[in-house]
Amino acid sequence: MATYYLLRAPSSVVIIVEAEMQQFLCNFWCEEDGQDLMEYSLLITFIALSCTAFLGIFHPSVTGIWQASNNQIQHANSVAAGN
Repeated sequence: MATYYLLRAPSSVVIIVEAEMQQFLCNFWCEEDGQDLMEYSLLITFIALSCTAFLGIFHPSVTGIWQASNNQIQHANSVAAGN
């Protein structure tokens, strides 16, 4: 059987909180089991944003290098094909 508590918010609104939910929230706030996952998520996000900024800033240079490489590959392909 669930236990319920009545909490009074500052705006005089009555909130009903189940005891198990209150215990879950307390455990969620106090325990550090998911800390590593959160740190790795933040690190991956930082790396993704850094790559996006890098490509945004150096877009003309990257495009030039990409086109030069593509031209060389197409030329090598045509030479190998005998055209």
